[in-house]
Amino acid sequence: LADFDRWLELEYNVAQTHTWRAVAYLYLDMPEAALEALAAAERAGTLGSYGLHLLAEAHRFAGHFGPAAEVAERLRLDDPGTAAHHDAMLISRTEGLERAQDAWRASERLYPYDDARGAPTRAEIGELT
Repeated sequence: LADFDRWLELEYNVAQTHTWRAVAYLYLDMPEAALEALAAAERAGTLGSYGLHLLAEAHRFAGHFGPAAEVAERLRLDDPGTAAHHDAMLISRTEGLERAQDAWRASERLYPYDDARGAPTRAEIGELT
């Protein structure tokens, strides 16, 4: 975080610096601080798809499910796969995994979980039965 403070002092890519600061706060399990950093990023420029993804994550981690759903809806225009992933995460947290299965399947169609090495998808390993 000290490096980010220095970058802000130097006015180095201010919006992006605040965005990376939010990433650090999320890793430190400080979602409210991440929300503050993302608000500063949005004031300094634009969040873009990645920033909206982080904003939805921060709201969800903070337990702000309504705002997380609103951000996922904003994200749907630019990145429907990531938005579907956030929908599934929200339903999982608020209604339970059983109720979220259809959302996870929709998410997987738009946002594949397998990696470049050909790892099995969540459905293939029986996680979504």
